[in-house]
Amino acid sequence: MRSMELVQRVTTILDSDPQAELVRELSLVRRAGAGDHSAQRDLVDTILNGVRTTVYCLAGNDRDADDFVQVSILEILGSAHTYRAESSLDAWAAKISVRTVMRQLKRRRWRAQFVVLEDTLEERCTDHASSISGEDLLGKRRLQSALLQALAGLKPKYQVALTLRLAQGYSVSEIAEITDTTFNTVRERLRVGRKKLHRLIVQHPQLCEWIDTQQERGI
Repeated sequence: MRSMELVQRVTTILDSDPQAELVRELSLVRRAGAGDHSAQRDLVDTILNGVRTTVYCLAGNDRDADDFVQVSILEILGSAHTYRAESSLDAWAAKISVRTVMRQLKRRRWRAQFVVLEDTLEERCTDHASSISGEDLLGKRRLQSALLQALAGLKPKYQVALTLRLAQGYSVSEIAEITDTTFNTVRERLRVGRKKLHRLIVQHPQLCEWIDTQQERGI
């Protein structure tokens, strides 16, 4: 009985310890990088939703986004041996996903367009709009569509920064890590990008207020 209680205590401590979580992630990724098929499946299950969100925000139409998700997953698995747990597993996976998508878009000479967002952005954006104005479901969809069209009108460097901020909720420091830029560079891109976005959605004050709120969080 005491043995079971001890195990439960240790498990509770590990579950509440961020450092322990990094250790678990490092162990998982290392095993995946060593060719452990079970660990590879677990790794994919762990990062898939985050990768999809990042890729769908950057890639454009659904068919290409699905292709890019697969390529990103393969890139992540192929890079598993390089993971050092210097950042969270999600941030590391997002960094590889961003590089993969932007490389693919550049190769194909496409302009990145935002036409699909995962439930994360839909909930964060439209729920806020609803709490302000009581928009019905159709109105929420229109607000979401307006935001996506406005994001599509920005340069890639602003698209990436705002996508990671608004859709994924990453802090400025985390975005700097993911995009291999400095804290101040990311902050400036978010500042300029937000201004450009405001001009494109000036007829939707709810969106402008929501974007300002998201920019101020977690910096």
